[in-house]
Amino acid sequence: MLNRKTIALLFTCILVLAMLSTTLAAPKTKIVIWTWSQEQAKFFEEMEAKIEAKYPDIDVQYTKIVQAQYRNSLPLAFRGDNAPDIFFESNTPSDLVGLGFARPLDEFMTKSFVNQFPEEYFYEGVCKVNGKIHALPQSNYKIARPIYFYYNKDVMKKAGLNPNKPPKTWSELREMAKKITIAGKGEYYGLAMTGKPAHDLERTALPLASTLGLSTGNTFDWKTGKWDYDNPRWVQLFEFLKSMKDDGSFFPGFASMDKTLARTYFAQNKAAFFMDGLWMPATFVSMGYPNLNYGVAPPPVPDNGREGYCYLIPTAVPMWYMSSQTKYPKEAWKVLSFFYSDEYQRKFVENNFGYSPLKNFKNEKYTKDPQLKEIIKMAPDISRLGVIPTIRNPKASLPIFNTVNTVHPTIWELMTSALMGEGDFKKGAVELNKKLTDIFESQLKEANLSKNDFIFKNWDSMKDYNIEMYKTSK
Repeated sequence: MLNRKTIALLFTCILVLAMLSTTLAAPKTKIVIWTWSQEQAKFFEEMEAKIEAKYPDIDVQYTKIVQAQYRNSLPLAFRGDNAPDIFFESNTPSDLVGLGFARPLDEFMTKSFVNQFPEEYFYEGVCKVNGKIHALPQSNYKIARPIYFYYNKDVMKKAGLNPNKPPKTWSELREMAKKITIAGKGEYYGLAMTGKPAHDLERTALPLASTLGLSTGNTFDWKTGKWDYDNPRWVQLFEFLKSMKDDGSFFPGFASMDKTLARTYFAQNKAAFFMDGLWMPATFVSMGYPNLNYGVAPPPVPDNGREGYCYLIPTAVPMWYMSSQTKYPKEAWKVLSFFYSDEYQRKFVENNFGYSPLKNFKNEKYTKDPQLKEIIKMAPDISRLGVIPTIRNPKASLPIFNTVNTVHPTIWELMTSALMGEGDFKKGAVELNKKLTDIFESQLKEANLSKNDFIFKNWDSMKDYNIEMYKTSK
């Protein structure tokens, strides 16, 4: 029979062994996530804690890289066999698959999970490449991201204008901006316009371009299968912006005005109008202007009426990918699938970072910001569904459609230079069109594709290009 000392010793040994067992337990699986969204840093920290609470065996590490560096860092990481397990990208899935960066997700795709999304996300050429699902959408493509007109109510009121009636036409925009500038006497101006870097003119010119059907910045005429930078509408846009600059309505220092300065001048009541994306309500708060008195409206349209829209396609929104180099696909899937939980989606929307891509999610319910609620309402009136060539022919994908803004000078760089009195915009646009046409034709030949793969004869710039139209597009 064991005496008390022996029992006590055995009990102590059991406790020590239990402690050692806990200490020597298998280490957590580290899942590294790359993103460029600095604005979402606190949100990521919160989600990191929630994921780790749900999956104690996983150690989540968000890495936030400045967007300007991200595109260089990601390929280098893959080249060095040091890629993240999950990453965020705005290039189309076919590009990432072509580069060998994206891992297929089909082994994890249950019917119930897939059914959460609108079916067009899983058309061939969207999230599906070569018959396999390689990507999942970060946000809702049906609500345009970059083309909103913001107006400062306090500045409008000081200039004697009705702060609840923003301009609806180009003429009204020009007239109001000029009146505000004159009334401001150097204290405030009509329009905060970005000119640094030169390509960033796109941020504030794109909303107006969308009303001419030039919304993507990589204009292609789907009806004829030709690049369209020599379209007179580009000159029309340039001449309108030049007229506003000549009026003195641009905030001074346009050439050195980066996005941060433009946003700051608007938020400090030094500019009445500003154009940018749906991320601005959250951005203004993060900048320290939670009580800014402003509104958001559709971009003003040409005096003779709207001639086009912002054309949206499911691949236009950034996507989440599982890395082809991940050593822990099952754990990475646990993390990736959590992004589509009600908890994650609700917090994403509540934080004003965008709208959920899930078809039954009530974005309106969780959107707190009044400006973002307005954006939901106006979305159907400012955009249309665009063309996705790979739906008709899965092989109809050319690099130029995604790298057009790496062909310099871009249309926005040409426009910025011309607004500063350097260069002939029309001549530059024609030369850019020829350059892109040459690249397009060269890539067609290399890919063994026909120009007909990029001609959709029933394309109408004023209508949605729905799935049924692909059947009669030739």
